[in-house]
Amino acid sequence: MEQFEDFYSPVQTCQRVCGRVINLSTENQKLKEQTIGLFNANYEQSCRLRLNLAEVPQYSLFEGEIIVAEGFCDTKKFNVNRIWKPAVSPVNPPTFTSQELQLHQKSQAGKAVQIMMACGPFTVNHELSYEALKDLMTIVNRDQPHALILSGPFVNQNHEDIESGDLRYRDPDSGELKFFNYEELFTQIMNYIDAQLAHSRGT
Repeated sequence: MEQFEDFYSPVQTCQRVCGRVINLSTENQKLKEQTIGLFNANYEQSCRLRLNLAEVPQYSLFEGEIIVAEGFCDTKKFNVNRIWKPAVSPVNPPTFTSQELQLHQKSQAGKAVQIMMACGPFTVNHELSYEALKDLMTIVNRDQPHALILSGPFVNQNHEDIESGDLRYRDPDSGELKFFNYEELFTQIMNYIDAQLAHSRGT
């Protein structure tokens, strides 16, 4: 297993440190060579290390990026001579094979793939009727896009009714008034969306 030195280690030999790229400037929000630092929350004392990148011939860094820097540490900065970046592995394997994608492309007969996107909250702030969600699913059933991407919040914790604890949910289909806790309300919304998508796939 790779071993890394502590920040501000007094060792004078070549060492490696791992951390998150940060901007040390409090005046300029743009990351510049003179203000690039490394942050490590596991280090109990000073967890911000200024990087001197003058010896690195070519690099590209962004704020928040995790890197490993190799070099020498003096009293004020870490003099970097090499940078490593961890390889990012895919979280999930590919859902479709290339042959399946080619077959789908042929079945489309040259037509574009339709993707619909919407962001929450899907109801007004003074009631939990979710009329906006109902209107959205009506459009989805009508247009039948190939993919629907929904982004929360589905249950907004800043909603007036949720803050007061009065979670009265009106069913978008039947209009029936129901009382739920936070988790039950979220489950009810997900079940409604799933049922509407099943209906869309069946038509």
